[in-house]
Amino acid sequence: MLEEGEYDEGKKEGDWNFYGYDTLKTSLVTQVYKNGVLVKEVNHIKLASVTGDPNKYLRKVLQIPNAIKEWLVTINLTINASGTVTNLEFIKSTLPSVINNKITVSLLSPLKFTPEYRDGNAKEGVYTFGFSKAENKYTIGDSYGTFLIKEAGNGMSIENRDGKVEEYDLWPDDKEARNS
Repeated sequence: MLEEGEYDEGKKEGDWNFYGYDTLKTSLVTQVYKNGVLVKEVNHIKLASVTGDPNKYLRKVLQIPNAIKEWLVTINLTINASGTVTNLEFIKSTLPSVINNKITVSLLSPLKFTPEYRDGNAKEGVYTFGFSKAENKYTIGDSYGTFLIKEAGNGMSIENRDGKVEEYDLWPDDKEARNS
């Protein structure tokens, strides 16, 4: 089950719970409706995040040559309840191995993370961390980006991209209500 709630005369009414990774055990979000109108939303999970400006930090530490115009790095990692990174595993990197070694060192010590919170309590979480540089006809100069993706289960994920949280495939019918 992905969501549960009740209708009154064809309109959503009361609490609607949206589930992810463990279906009916933990709701990711509770939305409260009155007469079909969303009046309140409670996010039960706050994603981990990178503190500071990770793009600036990684550019400085990695010193990637300007000759490499585009690159992408994705890594699976665990962020424990104190914000420490463990269990680093490269998924993909288009950079040379000498730079990948710098990435490992930079993620395991100086780069700081805020842990995931569930209902106010810090928890360990498994994430995919990625960062990239793209230079193309659609960007002016260099375009850098970072993201943290948390698999929520049932084919869904939640993403923290450059500090902004976005849900993917969680509640497509309520997307307009969430963005208003």
